[in-house]
Amino acid sequence: MDPRHAVVGLAGAAPRTATVDDGDTRLRYHVAGPAGGPPVVLLHGGGLDAAAVSWKHAVAPLSADCRVYALDWPEYGDSDPPASTPTLGYYAGVLESFLDAVGVGSARVAGISLGGGVALATALASPERVDRLALVGSYGLGNAVPGGRAGSLLGELAPLNAALWAATRRSRSLVAAGVRAATAEPPPGLVDEAWALARRPGAGTAWRDFQRAEVTSGGLRTDFSSRLRELSPSTLLIHGRRDRFVPVEWAERAADRIPEARLTLLDCGHWATRERPEAVNRLLAEFVSQSS
Repeated sequence: MDPRHAVVGLAGAAPRTATVDDGDTRLRYHVAGPAGGPPVVLLHGGGLDAAAVSWKHAVAPLSADCRVYALDWPEYGDSDPPASTPTLGYYAGVLESFLDAVGVGSARVAGISLGGGVALATALASPERVDRLALVGSYGLGNAVPGGRAGSLLGELAPLNAALWAATRRSRSLVAAGVRAATAEPPPGLVDEAWALARRPGAGTAWRDFQRAEVTSGGLRTDFSSRLRELSPSTLLIHGRRDRFVPVEWAERAADRIPEARLTLLDCGHWATRERPEAVNRLLAEFVSQSS
């Protein structure tokens, strides 16, 4: 077995792995649970991530009663490269095409970080596709660039960003530093998984292109904070009190503005699904199992 794939996998009962063509790109996804169960779609984040990383501990418990789909974004995991520039709008289009391809009209959608932003964008643009919405350390709740001026430079200066990713693909220490930044207490095994992803062909390319499209001199291009009152689905927000990337104040503001929202703060960093999987899974299982 390729060592780059050996440490990246879902925990618990093995789901079925499948591929689907969304019209432009071959997408790999995991599916588990009863065919007639309520559909739940899990969306992972950006950078060194994949469905089997952020949602490693979530698919098995959620699939006890629900039909769970966890897809790899284009050029993440084992999905093909994106067909066009990976903006947030592009990813929202991928999600809708994926739902069409697997025959799901409306789903209970949970997203972490970038995936949360995609879920949020879809719920605003196509509310009929999102039955319930769960946002974990979500993108799209404010316009400040994570990392301040250093983060802005990575988005604005493509050569600098490319050089950093080239170095990351050769350095386990840089990968470990990134995991430490994304977590308050890195869980066992997560650095190994991120390091395995870093050594895959094309690692970081889609994230680098997304940053270039989304980061401007005035801040993040996408900020839904002024539109949150338009959301119609019931919404669960889960946020780490020690999140260094998405300020906890953004989640608190979002909870005040979204008409049907509940916020739970956990003692962790940005990667709540890996730092506090039991708590996140308990919250999600209760949320997605509720009738609409």
